[in-house]
Amino acid sequence: MKHVYDVIIVGAGAAGISCAQKLEQSGKDFVILEARPRIGGRVFSINEQDSTMPLELGAEFIHGAPRKTVDYLGQYEIPFYDVLDNHLVLKNSKLQKFENFFDKMGKLMKRIPAKPGFDMSVHDFIKGFKNTEPTLKSMFRSFVEGFHAADLHQMGVKGLKDTEETNGDSLNDTQMFRPMSRYDLFLKRITESLKPGRLELNTVVEEITWEPGHVKVTCRRGSSGPVTYSAKKIVLTVPVGVLKSESIRWNPKPEVLNTFLSSVNMGHVQKIIFHFHERFWENLSKEPVSFLHCGPENYFPTWWTLQPMRAPFMIAWQGGPKAWELSLRSEEERVNTALLTLSKMTRIPLRSLNRLVQCWYTHNWSEDPFARGAYSYVTVDGMKALGSLKRNIKNTIYFAGEGSMKGPSRGTVHGALLSGQLSI
Repeated sequence: MKHVYDVIIVGAGAAGISCAQKLEQSGKDFVILEARPRIGGRVFSINEQDSTMPLELGAEFIHGAPRKTVDYLGQYEIPFYDVLDNHLVLKNSKLQKFENFFDKMGKLMKRIPAKPGFDMSVHDFIKGFKNTEPTLKSMFRSFVEGFHAADLHQMGVKGLKDTEETNGDSLNDTQMFRPMSRYDLFLKRITESLKPGRLELNTVVEEITWEPGHVKVTCRRGSSGPVTYSAKKIVLTVPVGVLKSESIRWNPKPEVLNTFLSSVNMGHVQKIIFHFHERFWENLSKEPVSFLHCGPENYFPTWWTLQPMRAPFMIAWQGGPKAWELSLRSEEERVNTALLTLSKMTRIPLRSLNRLVQCWYTHNWSEDPFARGAYSYVTVDGMKALGSLKRNIKNTIYFAGEGSMKGPSRGTVHGALLSGQLSI
């Protein structure tokens, strides 16, 4: 007789593992089905050969001091450190200090009414800025496009306002941190605490057949034939990009799913970690160099170092439509495009930068079939649909993951962790 679980969890990212921990504590019989050969999802930590320095191809920062994440870091004795809020901006062909970067971005964000009467695209909202210094306006466009991975023609200001509402979480007035060790370490620790047999890797979900109180999941595992799992309930934690791709067949498809997917898009990001032979950026400023910026007309307009750690790594970042465009190019083209921008910002010849590059690391999330993008954002008029979203369909289908969240938790690891804390 086929074993029937209490719950099937689809996806072993932060949301799936958080959900698994709660189900384990409540004594539920469950299994996690993960398409990848690893856990973590869009948390993708690697260690360079012969180095103890963790490198993050996916999530890297802790935004704010969310209680759930901070509790996990404390429970598993994982130290974390403050990110320095120092910014240099390319202006008049020269890098110049940009004071109070996030404060200035926040002031422009406050131009959105507390309760906008109607929604509009972020692009149109920024067009309406009058008497705003051009560099500041340009930085704001680049900030929103990069921070939210969004197409500003499609992202709504109501969704932006909702995401930027802060809960005031901070530690000593600092609101951005990095784990000292691998970001995925506490996820690994949680997984290790589960009973054996809870996790099935390399298991790609292809079809979900359901009726109230019963779910059958058909999967593919390697070159073998289809494998099926049965349960009373299912928790779906896959990214919005996967849901939109319809790579998972539904029988029948929940009507609410179409409403939800019409209200959100999957944003795109290109991130390249460069390992240089020396920390040449320390000559660019008298103060420690944390972030470098140039206008959104450039590819890879945002760069950062691992300050306050003195490490020979710089990270190139591109969000939004240009990230999608870059995803269709070869890795070598993306690397060269990034270095061209860095050369422009630092005025170091491209030939010299190429000699300084020891190696690089990247992952093309847009072309990854189990992500199909970076993280989600709300479209114009999407907030109304999100307000009516029910994450529980007939006590049988549950949705989790950062894309199911509202407020500042959207697009974050702590949002994914919170979304997994379901009462099932």
